[in-house]
Amino acid sequence: MPDLPSALILGLAAAVLGMGEAVQRTENVKTTAAGEVEDQADDEHQDQAA
Repeated sequence: MPDLPSALILGLAAAVLGMGEAVQRTENVKTTAAGEVEDQADDEHQDQAA
């Protein structure tokens, strides 16, 4: 790999890391949204029990 320019290697590394960051943010949004739905369901069950 000594023939590859360092800019190309750095660009590929940045792309891989950026993709991982995007996936992680997407998963965080899903997890947060699922938690909010659960909280709403819990609130409704508490309201019905009262």
